[in-house]
Amino acid sequence: MVLSFLLELFFSLLLVLIELSCRLRKTDRFDPV
Repeated sequence: MVLSFLLELFFSLLLVLIELSCRLRKTDRFDPV
């Protein structure tokens, strides 16, 4: 099914975006915790 493949791709991209945003937020502030 093409739909299930698209859903899987979408969710993997979403997870990557969330991880990238978290990393960007961590690198934005420079407090040594």
